[in-house]
Amino acid sequence: MAALTDFEAAVLQHLLDSDEPNLRVLRSQLAQASISRAVTGVGFYIDFDVPENCPTISPGAYHIGDVEAARALSAAGDMSE
Repeated sequence: MAALTDFEAAVLQHLLDSDEPNLRVLRSQLAQASISRAVTGVGFYIDFDVPENCPTISPGAYHIGDVEAARALSAAGDMSE
């Protein structure tokens, strides 16, 4: 199981930082999730495997945004911490 980098954790903390009920549920899921990552060469994907016994939110379309981030990369373009 991979762990979130400091950068990823900071972005998720900002995205989920609200008392809105659905965000409380998503924070609970995040705390229990197993993480895996795929690096594509132009970015990365993170998969969150959440146990079936975690609380859920109702299916639907949700917009979580209002986050801007910048990170300086090394000369080699290394995405690791």
